[in-house]
Amino acid sequence: MSNDESDLAQAFRLLSALHENITHTTRAIEKFERQRRLGSPAGPQEQLLRRELAEAHGHINRIYERFPETRR
Repeated sequence: MSNDESDLAQAFRLLSALHENITHTTRAIEKFERQRRLGSPAGPQEQLLRRELAEAHGHINRIYERFPETRR
């Protein structure tokens, strides 16, 4: 396997892990949303999860830029 093939395989594995993380984080955010009153601000834990979610999406976008063939 060439270095390029190895890098691409690693990118696919990382994307898979990031997508799993996004699913888990999104579910946790949804749980917080259901527990708080409508219109009330997000608490610190929910805010942290939202930052983590944005960061994961940023990582995915950078992988797509570096490895366009990983786009679905």
